[in-house]
Amino acid sequence: MKHILYFGLFLFIASSSYGQESCFNFSSTPTSDGTQLYFTSNRDAGVYQIFRSKIDGSEVEQLTHSPSNKSNPIPSPDGLKVVFQMNGYGNDGEVYIMNADGSEMTNLTNNSRYDGNPSFSPDGTKILFEAWDGSNYPEVFIMDADGSGRTQITNEPGAYWQSAPIFHPSGQKIYFLHSFNANNHIVMMDPDGTNWVDITPENTFGYSDFGMHFNTDGTKMVFSTTEWLGYNKGSDIVIADADGSNWERITEAKEQEYYYIPYFHPSQPVLFYSYNLNANTSNWEIWRSDVSGDNPFKISNCMTVATDDPEVVHNSHLIVPNPTFDKVVIHLMQGEQLLILDMMGRVVYQGQQSSIHLSDQPGGMYMVLISDENGLIIDVKKLMLADR
Repeated sequence: MKHILYFGLFLFIASSSYGQESCFNFSSTPTSDGTQLYFTSNRDAGVYQIFRSKIDGSEVEQLTHSPSNKSNPIPSPDGLKVVFQMNGYGNDGEVYIMNADGSEMTNLTNNSRYDGNPSFSPDGTKILFEAWDGSNYPEVFIMDADGSGRTQITNEPGAYWQSAPIFHPSGQKIYFLHSFNANNHIVMMDPDGTNWVDITPENTFGYSDFGMHFNTDGTKMVFSTTEWLGYNKGSDIVIADADGSNWERITEAKEQEYYYIPYFHPSQPVLFYSYNLNANTSNWEIWRSDVSGDNPFKISNCMTVATDDPEVVHNSHLIVPNPTFDKVVIHLMQGEQLLILDMMGRVVYQGQQSSIHLSDQPGGMYMVLISDENGLIIDVKKLMLADR
């Protein structure tokens, strides 16, 4: 699998809500109907917030705004709720739930012990999560979707971690990570915590399997692994049968290159995952590819969305026609500059022409930024280029 990296000139406004030059994007989780993507990003002043976009990465909305970090957003099977973790790994870690649009945020755990990494049962009535109660190492817990009925499922002695639990789509099994000293492997058990089965082999120090997810019918699982690179050197993506057999390595990471926590599209042969070309120098971005690993492309950037930005002076520029199949006309005043970006941040036009031909560009959503002679952005528009 080869990555084609797109480099483009981005126009960023310091301290504005358009974004920043560097950010991390993680946990790209599609909704069950395959129309939207939830993810975590620190593009908002360095604080990790939850965002939602169309499945292609366009039309990004910021759903949370409080000063605490948020991670691991998982939409409910019916698409009406999102469960996530507030704060990091520590006593202030809590499980929260909110409506799909970010409203009515509710703390489901609300205690002084760590709770995190939540996920829904297939019917949406239960939430699995990892937590401390009587131990400083995580165990698997389950509760009702309203936070009641908190029940501990695993209880391993010693410094073993039981973490990141998810249900198999059938609801008949729970998969989780079992680890000791940086060597996660995947284990399956019954919902009551009995009948443990190793899905991936136990690992030695630094060799870990993690971030598993299932396709819709539960026949295949996808996960990240350090099988070929080892501790803190990078990770690859593997697709396997639900019993852990028939590994198919679909990436070939180089040292310090990370393919991280993949998710299946619910109805298409597509994967979403976080990617980092070099953990020492590069941003984490969200990519999608075919399940074979072919045709990868980046669908995230560091731009944020604002409904009332003081940097935008007016919005009187018309784009005609919009949508278009080819040519657009944008009437500019003297000295105004035009910048058109695709949704991966590549510049497709920069200049002062009012009539622009886009016949060499693929269909999709584009961002149009207009600035005055001083470089101040005075207008932002969306342009839809129709498929031909």
